[in-house]
Amino acid sequence: MSQEASKAELRARFRRRAAHPDDARASEAIVDRLARLEECGGSGAVMLYLATAGEPNLDALIPRLRDAGVRVCGPRVEWDRGTMEPAEIVRLDELVCRQHGVREPAAESPVVPIEDLRVVVVPGVVFDERGSRLGRGGGFYDRFLARLDRATMRVGAAFERQVVEHVPTDPWDQRLDVLVTESAVRRFERDEG
Repeated sequence: MSQEASKAELRARFRRRAAHPDDARASEAIVDRLARLEECGGSGAVMLYLATAGEPNLDALIPRLRDAGVRVCGPRVEWDRGTMEPAEIVRLDELVCRQHGVREPAAESPVVPIEDLRVVVVPGVVFDERGSRLGRGGGFYDRFLARLDRATMRVGAAFERQVVEHVPTDPWDQRLDVLVTESAVRRFERDEG
């Protein structure tokens, strides 16, 4: 089986899984663990994904970080170009849905310079015990993460049921530094280079 076929099969298997009745409670636990990460405090900016169906909902983290003086942003997507940029989130009611049911900061929300990001929290379909992730297949986050400074912490947020032993990867796939679930915070060694 080819690498792409393996990825497609894994995506299909995990997308078929139904939402769990405890997802809201698990999301709260994930938010609490993220809020306690040392890297999420202090100055600089934190970029959070804005959850779609089946992903841990991090909305409750936005006011917690803002109240602690952290500049919070989310991805504003350029769908035609396959790119995204961080844009500030002041209030959840200012988010808009332009395409594919994905919430994002409105066009007038200020762009946050990528070099100001200290932490980027990313979603995924499935994650592994080595810091690899498998997204939805568009490559938006892998392209974005590749642009970040090495000092910017790459954090995955997932339900524990999304963690497997091994995710197939390609050379362009970006690894995480940390994976946060409702029951654990896993830290990974960085690749040299």
